[in-house]
Amino acid sequence: MGSVKSKRPSVTVFAGLYGTDYDHYLPAWLEAVKAAKPSAIVIGTDRKRTTPGVTVVVKKAPATQRHPAAHYQNLAASAAKTDWLCQMQIDDLIRPDAFDGLDAVTADVWQVGYKRSDGYTYTPHAMPGAALLALTDNPFVMASPIRREAFVAAGGYPDIAFEDFGLWRALARGEHTFAAAGRITFDYSWHPETSRTGQDDTDRAAHLAEALAL
Repeated sequence: MGSVKSKRPSVTVFAGLYGTDYDHYLPAWLEAVKAAKPSAIVIGTDRKRTTPGVTVVVKKAPATQRHPAAHYQNLAASAAKTDWLCQMQIDDLIRPDAFDGLDAVTADVWQVGYKRSDGYTYTPHAMPGAALLALTDNPFVMASPIRREAFVAAGGYPDIAFEDFGLWRALARGEHTFAAAGRITFDYSWHPETSRTGQDDTDRAAHLAEALAL
C-alpha cells in the first residue's frame, strides 16, 4: 500500500495596510504569498482596493484607536474562516515552503524564524506559556501561524505599540500552547529607523511596560 498523505490544514495569510507609504510593497508581497499556497488571503485596510485573489476588508480605524496597526490586522483576521491564521507584514516575503509541516503541529501557535534583510537570521526555541510570561521582552515574531480559535479567544491584537507581544502574552495567559518550527519561513524587511532596537530607549521601555501590564 502506498503512504497516505496528511491533509494540509487551511491557512489564511493576512495583513493590515493603511495610508499609502507601503503600497509599493504589495505586488511582491502578493506574489510571494500566492507561491506559499494559502487557503485565503485577506487585507484589512482604510480604503477601497482592487487586489485580484485577495479579500479586502475596508473599515477605517476609529478615532479612539491609539495604534492603527492593531485595528487593521484584527480587521483582516476577522474575515478569516480557516483553521490557521498567519500575519505577514506587507513589506515581508513569505517563503513557498512556509506551511510545510504545519499539518503535524498540535500546538496553538507555531513559532517560526526569519532571515532579516541585513543577513541576520533568527529561529525561536520551544517555550511554554509560563516561561513566556516571565520574560520582559518579546522573543517571537508576528508571522507565526496561530489557530484561529486561539486568536479569537485571546482577543486578537491589543491596542498597544507592541501588539504582537501583547497577543503572545494573552495566548499564554489563556494557557494556549506553543511549538517551535525550528526553521526560517519568511524574509524580514528590516527598517532600523523604526525597529524596536532603533527606538528611543525611553519610548521602548514605555511600550514594553504597556505590554507587560496586560
